[in-house]
Amino acid sequence: MRIKLDNMCISLNTGDPKIRKVWDKAFGGCISTDTPLLHINAGFRDFAEPSHKNVIVRTRGHELGLENGRKYLLYKNNSAIAWFDAEFKNVDVYIRDSKGTAFIGHIVLYMILLGLLNQRKIACLHSSGVRIRKRGFLFVGPSGSGKTTIARLAAKYADAKVIHDDHIKIKKNGRGIEMHHNRIIQQRRRRPEFRQDELGGKSKVDAVFFLDRGERNLAVPLKSIPAIFKLIRFSTLTLITNREVGNLFDLYKDVVREIPCYNLKFVPDRSVWDYIQKEVRLR
Repeated sequence: MRIKLDNMCISLNTGDPKIRKVWDKAFGGCISTDTPLLHINAGFRDFAEPSHKNVIVRTRGHELGLENGRKYLLYKNNSAIAWFDAEFKNVDVYIRDSKGTAFIGHIVLYMILLGLLNQRKIACLHSSGVRIRKRGFLFVGPSGSGKTTIARLAAKYADAKVIHDDHIKIKKNGRGIEMHHNRIIQQRRRRPEFRQDELGGKSKVDAVFFLDRGERNLAVPLKSIPAIFKLIRFSTLTLITNREVGNLFDLYKDVVREIPCYNLKFVPDRSVWDYIQKEVRLR
């Protein structure tokens, strides 16, 4: 089957009815007839675990490494593994048991699609974004920093349109830096804080804020280099190649050159939006 997410077509291939059922449930509404950019081949089979000698990054959920010149992604509990070819055109996914079926969605929605976006110099940031009277504000930070809170306050007190409250795509075009609703993340999970019809759209970005809770509202201008490294820190990286980081760095150089960036300490009530609209200077 071929699916299309975020204007990118991917071919999903399997001979196993259980895997096909998972894909039908997750992507049945995304069928496409376009030429695929990438092919994913999946099946249930045992596999030899990699040597773990050349690990690039390890998290609680997966391990990314290099073995015999090929990158691999090993899912938690060693229940599934994906092997990538050098051209990033084909992925072989081996699933050891039923615990690995969740890996199919993970590999499609994160490692593959986000990698394809990066090739187009589109970044995915752990952030929320709102549009208020043709002005766009981007709020960046880790889980628990207040991204959803500040978006909810903007919708309630500043008549804002919420682009997304957890993940935003940003890119540069002829009009400047734009932020977009992240359909990849939206496809995978539903945010309970907002109804689906309350999220979406795009906006030009006029200011970037790195969030932190505080006892009073205070925005401190941030210099270019620290801002770039903070943006990279909160980006959703996929295969973590030099090219991938280079694409992010090129995009974020344009962001900090064109858009003011701030460290923002804020009080989680209406006052933060009164402060931002009155006190923060935009270019």
